[in-house]
Amino acid sequence: RQQIERVTQIGDGTNRGRHTTTRGHLYVLENGSILIDTPGLREVGLTNAESGIGATFPEIEELALHCRFADCTHTSEPGCAILAALEQGAILPEKFESFQKLRREAARFGQTIAERRQKEKGFGRMIKEVMKHKKQLKG
Repeated sequence: RQQIERVTQIGDGTNRGRHTTTRGHLYVLENGSILIDTPGLREVGLTNAESGIGATFPEIEELALHCRFADCTHTSEPGCAILAALEQGAILPEKFESFQKLRREAARFGQTIAERRQKEKGFGRMIKEVMKHKKQLKG
């Protein structure tokens, strides 16, 4: 195999690797997979993922329009068009699992952003209250 970037061995004591690369790079592997090296980034999340998920799984998104309930989670609801298609073999289970996994990941990432914004708002309110109290003490 051709070595593209400098690498180091996994540590004996920690059994963990260390970052040795210094710039981000996208590698397309021989089997068509993609490897993204992002030194310094610990997590990559999905933003505005709903349109991307819909574009990636258009047949599943189309089926979802025919579910009995508008808020169907496609897990156990009666009248779920996607679960019916799975049972009939019209959708591969692996494809559906990928669809569900991306939806869960997008929801988790979106929830994290919402929680962060809520904390920031709460912190801003606390600062305003402290400043207001400080002003009252002086005046």
